[in-house]
Amino acid sequence: MRLALFDLDHTLLSGDSDVLWCDFLIEQGLRPRSYREQSDEVAARYAAGTVIPSDYCNFYAASLAGLDTQ
Repeated sequence: MRLALFDLDHTLLSGDSDVLWCDFLIEQGLRPRSYREQSDEVAARYAAGTVIPSDYCNFYAASLAGLDTQ
């Protein structure tokens, strides 16, 4: 299985792909509703230019932790 990700924010997608990804995970029951708060915090820090790149990457990489690829 291969996975390709593209940044399509506010062009082909009607929003920010990172926020929409978190919404999807929550809606599918793959992450708890409380995950929204963490996502909002990272998004706000990103918008403010205060997020450390490794924190940003680690947060979104961790969104996949423990999920089955099947």
